[in-house]
Amino acid sequence: MSSARPSLACPSTWVQERDGRTRFACEPAEREVLAQLGFSLRGTPRYSASGLMGRAPLLALDEHRLVRRFRHGGLLRGVRGERYFDAERPFREAALAEELQRRGVPTARVLAARAQALRFGGWRLELVVRRIPEARDLGVLMENARARGERLPGVLLRAVGALVRRMHDQGFLHADLQPNNLLVVGEPSSAQLVVLDLDGSAFHTALSLEQRAANLARFVRFITRREARDGLSLTRTDWQRLLAGYEPDAHARAALRPLVRANVRRTQWWHRLGWALEALRGEKRR
Repeated sequence: MSSARPSLACPSTWVQERDGRTRFACEPAEREVLAQLGFSLRGTPRYSASGLMGRAPLLALDEHRLVRRFRHGGLLRGVRGERYFDAERPFREAALAEELQRRGVPTARVLAARAQALRFGGWRLELVVRRIPEARDLGVLMENARARGERLPGVLLRAVGALVRRMHDQGFLHADLQPNNLLVVGEPSSAQLVVLDLDGSAFHTALSLEQRAANLARFVRFITRREARDGLSLTRTDWQRLLAGYEPDAHARAALRPLVRANVRRTQWWHRLGWALEALRGEKRR
């Protein structure tokens, strides 16, 4: 075993280990219990189903700890699946989560990260996070409301917009901004929101109006695509409430709205191609 740090991006307080085929790091207080659960440098965990979904089903180590195994999305999913060629990704995500939390944006607490070399090249990447009780992702709430013919509370939609604005004001661009990556803790009318799945995201010195609009367009695109498949989930009034939560000033909001729409139109063809390929493979995204 080498004492060299497996990742310079990893939180500096974490315990870090590596050998020829595996890189592992965790919070010091979690090291012993994770080892008992098999999640360690050389351990083999016994996962169970968590009943929770993300880009791929989340696995459970125990009742308090969930494992997210990295999986490509879009066009790369059918080619690479769970094979990655950058072993640093889970360690960088752990550091991003720590920094985002420090800046006052709630996110799931990351407990450990591991990268294991695969035959024929590449890495299997995993991240352990603390399970948040009484939480559902926004995508599930939208599906349930649509099935019942109900609408989401306006206060929740404004809170979603306000949370995205807080991230943007910190210079943070979420690489996969969509409802499934926003966790709603508690009752929707008085819930706390938590950001999930920071892989590929990044902090910037400052975000331009165009960068903000492009990130919001990603959120819009995801919802409109699902609505085309399953039916309307957000009305025009709902969208106005969400955008008002993001930008309370009416004049600034009027300037932002056409930029978001233009970005959706400009990139729609590329995303439609990826969605068509997913459909040919028989995949159905949430």
